Amino acid sequence: MHLTEYTLLTAFIFVLFGSLFLSDNQTIRSNFISFPRSKLLSFILMAFGTCWFLFGHVMHLGEADFGDYKHIITLLSVCLLFSSFFFTKDFLSVRALAIITLLYSREVLDSAFLQESSARLFLVSVVYIMILASLYLGAYPYRLRDFFLFIFAEAKRYKLLGSCLILCGFGLFITVLAY
Repeated sequence: MHLTEYTLLTAFIFVLFGSLFLSDNQTIRSNFISFPRSKLLSFILMAFGTCWFLFGHVMHLGEADFGDYKHIITLLSVCLLFSSFFFTKDFLSVRALAIITLLYSREVLDSAFLQESSARLFLVSVVYIMILASLYLGAYPYRLRDFFLFIFAEAKRYKLLGSCLILCGFGLFITVLAY
């Protein structure tokens, strides 16, 4: 994909989550609060992240990039996938979301490399913030639960987060920058 497509996809993700925060639906709020400990979502997201890593990166390794060890890396990745459900089952969906965000960030940064676009700098800055957030939440996944409990404690907090000031506004802003 090209930088413009990644910019529009990132904008769509921000607007989608912003509109979810703007909606006044109790089911959506309870889903956000239960997300960090969801077993089904942890399985789906961990499987998706592992498949993305294996088929998107490991299978394309050259000889200079440990390409001779593709089978060993694949076996280790699958072992890590299954052992994570036994040894780190708490907040596994948050860690899986961090993995997916890091893989997505790599794709965006690769597409932005040596591009002349003025939107590139803004998008790359936000991607680096996403990387920092993913690393932080990967190390301290319970903080996402605490954040959701704090945000959904009062209606004005999650309305402000989803409003035109933060998520939806940012998504619309980078959409305009893409063109």
